[in-house]
Amino acid sequence: MKKSNEKKRKPVPKTSLREILEDMAKTFDTKVSDMKTIYEEFSRILAKSLKSGKRVDLGFAIASVKESKPRVGINPRTGEKINIPAKKRIKFRVKKKFRIEVLGEQKGQKKK
Repeated sequence: MKKSNEKKRKPVPKTSLREILEDMAKTFDTKVSDMKTIYEEFSRILAKSLKSGKRVDLGFAIASVKESKPRVGINPRTGEKINIPAKKRIKFRVKKKFRIEVLGEQKGQKKK
């Protein structure tokens, strides 16, 4: 349930995978179905590399699998302590050059 004093968030415009595949198909003068096949194979290879424990450099970002440590958490409703087991997470770190290209600024740099 939302609190009455919370601000409503504006909907964020989204770009679908289909739109990206269509743009790529136009750029490379090929069919969208061919681009979808390339995307699916890329995803399969990326998943296979991450599963095997490899760090993957995507050019604009680095993807890796990181194992979080087990920890003790607190149930906010009851205040009861609970054990949270270790689990694997996908870590995705955007490279500086890409971040500057998208945001037009560096990390920690204040906007003027």
